[in-house]
Amino acid sequence: MTIKIKSKVRCSDREVGEVSRVIIDPIAKSISHVVVQSDGTERVVPLDEQAVITEGLVQFGFPSSKIGQYPPLERGNYQQVKEVEIAGLERHLEVFPGEALVPVPTLERDLSRRAFFTNFTNAIGVVLALPLVYPVFRYLTFPMFPTFPDTNGKLTREMLQRCYEMASAGAVSLLINSHFLSPAVYRGQDEAVPFLGTLLTEHDRFQVVLREILEDHDGLTVGEVYAYVCQRHDDPVVRHYLSMEYPDHPMSLQQIITVNLTEMGYAAQGPKGKQRFYPPASATYDNKSLYKRL
Repeated sequence: MTIKIKSKVRCSDREVGEVSRVIIDPIAKSISHVVVQSDGTERVVPLDEQAVITEGLVQFGFPSSKIGQYPPLERGNYQQVKEVEIAGLERHLEVFPGEALVPVPTLERDLSRRAFFTNFTNAIGVVLALPLVYPVFRYLTFPMFPTFPDTNGKLTREMLQRCYEMASAGAVSLLINSHFLSPAVYRGQDEAVPFLGTLLTEHDRFQVVLREILEDHDGLTVGEVYAYVCQRHDDPVVRHYLSMEYPDHPMSLQQIITVNLTEMGYAAQGPKGKQRFYPPASATYDNKSLYKRL
């Protein structure tokens, strides 16, 4: 049977409205109910054997007084056919044109239950996506150390210093750098020594710059230190560090400034989010002499 939306609906005694939607039985794959728009209300009326469907008309055998006994349509209890997957439904569906609905299973009508499974599905999606997202985040980090708050910058520098000494002694034949945005391979003393030396000297020079700024301007926030760093763009190391920032995103370099100041012994004082750095009581090591030595 083919039912057209907007078809007239007639009872045994008079016309009562028109078809506004149809409801599909997902098991039988056929129209089980029609939604009748009558007196401003949509009511779900079953199609029984006595219903006669003709061109533009659905004829019921009961009187019009009975139409008000059928339940109103609760749209939240139904889904559109296109939102569900029912194999072969299109071949059995005979409605033109309009909205065909499929009942939502009773257990799924509980909004809290549906919200739980939706959130659970999203959480599983996040877990599955982590291995795919991690490589992207790797390439958004910077070739400067220390990058994260739990990084031991002093230990990292000591290890790089040992590698530098080994390369200078000719003990390193191949050095692979996999932390930069463009991974590189350095072969032999002539390539490895300059690379490691640059990492060490730039790190030490950057700490010298930070110390000079804090000596000239006592009690600065990280944002203020960053602003003074940007003013030293003529310094080749500062210019190099700034060039490695992600465009219009100074937060990573500010994080590096924070970690460096902490390792240099500077104390952060003040309320959270507005802390200012003050010089240490005694310096742990002399950055300037370290810089000159390399």
